[in-house]
Amino acid sequence: MQDFITLEERHRDPLSEGANKVASKDTIESWWREVEYRIKTELAPKPTGYRKTVHPYRARYGDDWEYHLGNVTGMKSFCSIKQLALHYYNQAKAHFEKHPPPEGKKWYFYHDALSLMTAKECRDELENLGVWDHWLLPVLELDATGQYHRDQYMAGNSPEYMPWDTSLNNSLHLAVNRYCIFSSHMDHLDPKKMSLVTPKKGAATSIYKKVLAGVPSSGRILHDIKAVEAAIKAVYNNYGAIVEGLGDRSGKRKQSAVAALDAAGVARPNNRGGVRQRNEEKQLQAMYKQWWHPDIEPELDVRRKQSLAKFEQDMEQVDDFPTEIADLDDLDGEEEEQQQQE
Repeated sequence: MQDFITLEERHRDPLSEGANKVASKDTIESWWREVEYRIKTELAPKPTGYRKTVHPYRARYGDDWEYHLGNVTGMKSFCSIKQLALHYYNQAKAHFEKHPPPEGKKWYFYHDALSLMTAKECRDELENLGVWDHWLLPVLELDATGQYHRDQYMAGNSPEYMPWDTSLNNSLHLAVNRYCIFSSHMDHLDPKKMSLVTPKKGAATSIYKKVLAGVPSSGRILHDIKAVEAAIKAVYNNYGAIVEGLGDRSGKRKQSAVAALDAAGVARPNNRGGVRQRNEEKQLQAMYKQWWHPDIEPELDVRRKQSLAKFEQDMEQVDDFPTEIADLDDLDGEEEEQQQQE
């Protein structure tokens, strides 16, 4: 009602004028009488069926339609594909403003072809915002023979060019699970506790945002991004053909084994790597030396002490267990006597 009701000055709420008063019953009743009068007369606005228009939110809110649509309860958990593309563009732009490319060169960014990004409406929006000019796209009909070729459209997804989707994202998920384990002993009301018991709990603790502050590490990200450059050169040297193994994320043991077999001219028997040299102490040291969020780092000693206490308790039970064959026979005899007595 506030959209079309303009009350006279004598009917305004005294609180709106800064007075420490409460509107009287007569004043409130006068407001309702005026509301009823305006609804019954031509002063009331005519209803508009926005849902019947091609773009309901734009028809209702004008240029602010994206803001109002994003604040709808059912839409708050979603991100517009336009906002996603603008995020990539703005981050790249900010970087190259600080680190300009060589004179006469132009900076670009790339992303795989999401279906919503290839939609004509999205492309038109991005072209109007200047994003399309900096998107790395196929040129000179290089992608003309592809099944999904469209003129000046981004290429499809390929694992060797997508380090985040291929490997870095998995590292983040593993780190989040590790953080949940190390904080499992904390009280569920403790704001530092990280938990994924429910999606709502995970969102409340902002666990992924916290872990992203240090995982994956900068060194790991740079390592995988440099692998993209190597993959592009390999595909170029093979005239654009698919190169086996570029998208693999095998460990050092597998890579060493494959290199040795290829050097000897022996066929690869399976997809396994080499023999694993187990060293639990070295692995634990590496785990504790890596980056930990400040909320969880103090808990490492707590969990270490709990684990040591549990180990010592288990060892005491093992020490009490008879190991001699004669002792075991005595136990069997005692059990038989108890069964007979029962």
